[in-house]
Amino acid sequence: EMAERLQDAEEERKSLILERDNLKQKWDALQIETEKHKELLEETTAKLASSVQASQARNTEEGELLIVKEELSHALQKLSEMEELREQLKASECRMEADKMAAAQELHEHEEARRALVQERDDLRHQRDALQLERDQVQEEMMATQSMLSSKIQELQAA
Repeated sequence: EMAERLQDAEEERKSLILERDNLKQKWDALQIETEKHKELLEETTAKLASSVQASQARNTEEGELLIVKEELSHALQKLSEMEELREQLKASECRMEADKMAAAQELHEHEEARRALVQERDDLRHQRDALQLERDQVQEEMMATQSMLSSKIQELQAA
């Protein structure tokens, strides 16, 4: 049962490591996408500024400004979503780290319990061996005593 629990803890640790690695890959992908969205936001902001200037200079129609404004709004929304995902990923990493530490602690406790059981087994074997030796010595003494008693009884009967 102890070995099974140790194996379960090891499998859980491996699973947590895989999940952590997957989350790190997602994190890296989110970082790249965040940078892309930041660049898109900067480009859109530049476009918006350029459009505003062009619009003031040329007195363009309001429709063009609305399109640029929508693009900016969309980029800001994407950036906000990316920040939310980043926070979720951080929280997930914290939970995984806590789970990993708990699994490591449990593994350590199981290892300590295993060591204690092995020591207890070894102690019991030593006690068993000592008792068997003592039993053998007592049997030898009983046989010697019986032999001596038999010879004394024969001497007494002969006398």
